[in-house]
Amino acid sequence: MRVVDQLPHPTFRIQLFHFGSNYLVEIEAGPMKQTYRYPTDRFPSPTAVWATVTPEFLERVRVHFNSMYQDWMATWPPKE
Repeated sequence: MRVVDQLPHPTFRIQLFHFGSNYLVEIEAGPMKQTYRYPTDRFPSPTAVWATVTPEFLERVRVHFNSMYQDWMATWPPKE
C-alpha cells in the first residue's frame, strides 16, 4: 500500500492510498479512523476519487465520527 495524495482539511487528516486494484480514502479524527474503498475499474484516477469527497460527504463522515466516539466512550468504565 502506498500513499498517493493527501487532501488538506482543517478537521480531518485525509489520505489517499493505492492498494492492489483499489484506492483507499482514509479519514482520521482523533482516535477514530474511517476507510473507504474505491475500485480502480470504476475510479481510474486520484482525481476521480477526490471528486467524491465533497463537503456534504465530509459532513456525513463527521456525524459518523461523533457516533463512533460516543459508542467507544460508552464502553469505558466510570472514573473512580
